[in-house]
Amino acid sequence: MGFLDKVKKGDENAFAELIDKYKLPIYKTAKAILKDEDDVCDAVQDTALSIYKNIKNLKNEKYLKTWIIRITINKCYDIITKRKLNEE
Repeated sequence: MGFLDKVKKGDENAFAELIDKYKLPIYKTAKAILKDEDDVCDAVQDTALSIYKNIKNLKNEKYLKTWIIRITINKCYDIITKRKLNEE
């Protein structure tokens, strides 16, 4: 059984390993878009939750990093949108 299969089956240790492996690219992506450290932390947390909920939908393991970064970018844009709505 491959690493991603373990994550998809709900192996908590494998999921923690996955997050640990990609935490730096997730953080750097969020920081580049958001700048504010609180928003960056929110985006990282939202990304991890989304990965956990949706990992079963990932079809091809070779796109894992791209998929994770895309989730991160989308979560950052969600935070920007919420911030703009709150300012109005």
